[in-house]
Amino acid sequence: MNSINLILQAKNDVGKSYFASILAEYFQSIHREFRAYDTNKSKNSLAKFSGLKVEPVELLDNNPAAFQMEFGKFFDMVIAKNEGAVIDTGADIFEPIVQYFVRNWDDKLIAENTKEIIFHTVIAGGDRLDDTINGLVTLCNKLPHKIKIVVWLNEYFGPIEVAGKPFEEFKIYENNREKIHGIIKIPEPNSDFFKADLLKKNALKMTFEEGIKSEEFYLISKQRLKMIQREIFDQLDQILLPTKELDYKQNAQDIAKNFDGKSQPQTLEKEMPTFDNILNEEAIAKFDAVVKAIFENHVKRLETMNALHLSEASNRAEIVVTQAAEYLTMQLNQAADGIFASTSNMLAAQISEANKAAGEAKQARNFAIIAVIIALFLIASFSLRQFLS
Repeated sequence: MNSINLILQAKNDVGKSYFASILAEYFQSIHREFRAYDTNKSKNSLAKFSGLKVEPVELLDNNPAAFQMEFGKFFDMVIAKNEGAVIDTGADIFEPIVQYFVRNWDDKLIAENTKEIIFHTVIAGGDRLDDTINGLVTLCNKLPHKIKIVVWLNEYFGPIEVAGKPFEEFKIYENNREKIHGIIKIPEPNSDFFKADLLKKNALKMTFEEGIKSEEFYLISKQRLKMIQREIFDQLDQILLPTKELDYKQNAQDIAKNFDGKSQPQTLEKEMPTFDNILNEEAIAKFDAVVKAIFENHVKRLETMNALHLSEASNRAEIVVTQAAEYLTMQLNQAADGIFASTSNMLAAQISEANKAAGEAKQARNFAIIAVIIALFLIASFSLRQFLS
């Protein structure tokens, strides 16, 4: 069932928007249809997380009656949508929202509503402890009994204890166990490295998943973010998921964890009948998502292997083509050299023959000239003798 989750506290700067972003990311991770709304107009801190579906909402708060009407319209719209909701609020509208539920909702109406209404509030340590405890007291004393309350313990500002007693031993908790549906303990970073990673992630307005995938973080920093995310999400599972769905999720995770990629598909099919009594439509969708994720992982591996084989084949083909081209070029060069040599020899022979013929012609011409000279000389000599006689 989709739920409407409001994050409220009468004290500013205790981590409401940060926890709202975690809650929205959690619903996103379990594939719930949801939308986040940021009604804190003074900061709009949640709306700055671009990786979440966040809509800024402008509510009139300068007049109590106007606010009641505006918030009523907004809340009716949220209920009418076929999706869950995460609503971040500011300290300035804490009391008006509480009054809206006091005046307009009772246990009967809440029980008949198709969506579960959950109030999330922050208890901060250090000098913020008293103020945030007072905010919780207001919620417990004024809200209808069937509205569930989830308490987020934030020890970033200091320990949450009174006279050495933890929150679980506070009177406010002991007297309101039926109303306080669960407690989320935000792990206090045990080293400066953890703190630095969280501060950087929040400063960049990244979800855990975005931080884990971002190049802004080194591998060890990504591992630290995974550890914190897992610890918080496991607590949210225990509080927000129905028992049957929680059991199913654990079983599905065990199957996915133990699936080594070598088992046949029948391995999963044999496991499925053990869940027949607890599966609902949403659980089936989650199981399908796990199987699909496993299948997609193997497809990606195959694609990577195919890409490697294709690259290797392409490289080999390129080598073969290059070698063939080099061989063909060598053969063409050799043929061209042969043709050039043959042509040169033929030209040389022809030139030699031409030179020989030219020499012979020159010699014959010289003989002819000598013969003519001799003939002329004889004729002249004969003519001279005739004249003298």
